[in-house]
Amino acid sequence: MFPLPEKKPVPEELTARLQTAGIWQMVNAAYYGVFVRDGCMVVVQRDPNTGVYTSIGSSGYPLPGVGVAFLQWQGDQPFLYRKDFDPVPATAEQLETLRKFSADVKAALGLEEAASA
Repeated sequence: MFPLPEKKPVPEELTARLQTAGIWQMVNAAYYGVFVRDGCMVVVQRDPNTGVYTSIGSSGYPLPGVGVAFLQWQGDQPFLYRKDFDPVPATAEQLETLRKFSADVKAALGLEEAASA
């Protein structure tokens, strides 16, 4: 796939929706974008030919001194997993933060409805 396709600019209406939701785009690459808010982050795939965002990955939650952890369920119990560390039970607040962040990114990029406040 070399050379890499030229990255497409992010449309102004998407940038405005992201800013309104307090979401920052940290990476704008040909095949993906990385978005953050309140320490949460997510990688979103995009079509390199059109620049359109097509699917969202799993959102990560920041854990002090560790980095980003990802949510996984064991039965009905949520845990935050991080590389080289034991899983940590996720709190209701962490779950809500991740849920709202993911929903707001999806909505801003036109992939899904926004989370209710």
